[in-house]
Amino acid sequence: MIRCYNCGTENTDEAKFCSLCGTKIVSEAEAQLILEQREKQKQEEIKLRYEDNLKRMGDRSLIFAVLGIILDFIFGIGVIFSLIGFIMGLKVYIKLKSQNYLWSVFLGSLGLIFGVLYLFLLVIN
Repeated sequence: MIRCYNCGTENTDEAKFCSLCGTKIVSEAEAQLILEQREKQKQEEIKLRYEDNLKRMGDRSLIFAVLGIILDFIFGIGVIFSLIGFIMGLKVYIKLKSQNYLWSVFLGSLGLIFGVLYLFLLVIN
């Protein structure tokens, strides 16, 4: 009896295709190679999805940083948004090693400085 590498069904020795799923019956070595290729492809897809999510997070971090600066100038309450933008931008920069996300870190830190200065001036007056 030959076991199908795709679904695990036992098939007769003469079978060319699996009786359950229809997958071509191959030797043990070929089955192992196919399974390794599938696993490698799956890992590559996970890595690409992770990088894509990081890039989206980097874009959002820039929005938070800019929003923090704007709110600092208008109301003086943008410190939280600037902090979120700074942390998200820093995480993406560290993970992707891309200079594109340094703007989020820079603008987030700038928003933090403006926010703290605004709060400091508010407390003094």
